[in-house]
Amino acid sequence: MDKKKVCVIILDGMPYSILNGLLNNGIMPHLEKIYNNSKRGIIQSDIPITPIVWSSMVTGKTPFQTGFSDVRTIDKFYNIYKQSIGRKNIWAYLNEKGIRCGLFNAPYIYPVQKINGFMTTGKEGGGTNTYRDFTYPYNLKNKIFDIWGGGDKYIHHIEKEKLKNDPVSLIETVKKVNTKRVECSIYAIKKYNVDFFLGFFMETDKLFHVTWNNLVNVASGNFEGTIEKQLVDLFKTIDKNFHSLFSSFEENSYKIVLSDHGFGPIEYRFKLDQWLVNNGFTKTYYNNNKPHKTKPEFKSLIKQVMPYSIGNKILRVKNYFNSFSNDEFPETKDKSNLKNVDWKQTKAFGLTGISIYINDIRFNHSQVNSKEQYNTTVKNIVLKLKKLRLPTGELAFNNNILTKEDFNISGFGTNGPDIIINPDLCSCNRPDFDNIVPSGSDTYFLPTSGGDQGTHRKEGIFLISGSGINKGEILKKIDHTEFPALVFKLFNIDNKEFYPDRISRDIF
Repeated sequence: MDKKKVCVIILDGMPYSILNGLLNNGIMPHLEKIYNNSKRGIIQSDIPITPIVWSSMVTGKTPFQTGFSDVRTIDKFYNIYKQSIGRKNIWAYLNEKGIRCGLFNAPYIYPVQKINGFMTTGKEGGGTNTYRDFTYPYNLKNKIFDIWGGGDKYIHHIEKEKLKNDPVSLIETVKKVNTKRVECSIYAIKKYNVDFFLGFFMETDKLFHVTWNNLVNVASGNFEGTIEKQLVDLFKTIDKNFHSLFSSFEENSYKIVLSDHGFGPIEYRFKLDQWLVNNGFTKTYYNNNKPHKTKPEFKSLIKQVMPYSIGNKILRVKNYFNSFSNDEFPETKDKSNLKNVDWKQTKAFGLTGISIYINDIRFNHSQVNSKEQYNTTVKNIVLKLKKLRLPTGELAFNNNILTKEDFNISGFGTNGPDIIINPDLCSCNRPDFDNIVPSGSDTYFLPTSGGDQGTHRKEGIFLISGSGINKGEILKKIDHTEFPALVFKLFNIDNKEFYPDRISRDIF
């Protein structure tokens, strides 16, 4: 197979239920041409959460194997840390083979990695015009700010919570962000002449969470409402933007469009923290309703008075020495929501909205001290969760709870979450044990509000077109872990570490 360039667009959260409606109604004609000339199928992940899927996509490893089964982790002293994707990834191996790579808006990478090509980091990877370098080469940041009209106008991350009750403004923001991100991508692709481009366009995920019901209307051909009309205009713009991006590569290049997960409606949010407390798995202190007084962090005070140029140089020196680290998942300290947890009486606790950790021997005040105790605790939590019903009478979680044993991993004493709850009929609120009342309400399912309409699903879209690619439907579902193997095959590279034998046989 001749070496050709590969251009990959990740359209965050896009499901076929919406895509097919957009194509059938003539809203995305350029993408429709790719669709009609592609091999297409369903791509899915066992745990449809962006950081988990992303880590599987770029390492070829399953959830729990990657070490990145949650965006946050915790050390033996119960300090919470943000995680970062390390260097055992697809672009590092492509670089070793002489393939120039371009990564745009790559999430959960900090500090930015030096690569042969270019990289800009996305969510949890810096990206403000303060001290952090979020681009490599470093001076690429200046050009990105120029394209945006100045660093003060640059939007690194759309804050959904601030806009969820204002969908009109959210849609306009998504349009602006997508347009500027594509413009920046095209500039970098041409500037650094990359062979492999991977762009992560996360702005659509924010849109789907807030305007899911309106998107369903658009997909069904109902364009009457104000928001629906705005959405039609938005996706026409996205279609033109992606056409321009693909056109920055040669005509015979491989074009791939996929999503990290799908989407569907949501009616309830689950109060995981209250459930854990009420069922005796987590014990908390409750100091007579007196909230904790927090002191400003010393580092924050220094940043407020230190000139930008000095702070940026100090951080760059620090990142330079970090670049020699062999850590696969470097970590940075995060704010804690666990100050009120009584660790000496806690068997399990929630860290984020999807994860439950067992307080076993990896922690300083372990309460689960044998493999038998561990297995019993995990089994007890899973059985209790699977019995929970929504106010409608439906089982809330049923088959949407996964443990390390589901991936043939021995959980006792190992890092990362022990139980993960998939979002489906309902999603979890992020735990906040600092404000939980012991033996509080047993109403665990809260109806969602108008700005909280959709949530993640397992099944997303996958399209690939180019010379030598068969057209039509892929007969089996593709797992995100197969993505590296596919890319290596497109470049005619044999790399056993990325499971090349698992790639779908009927793509070529």
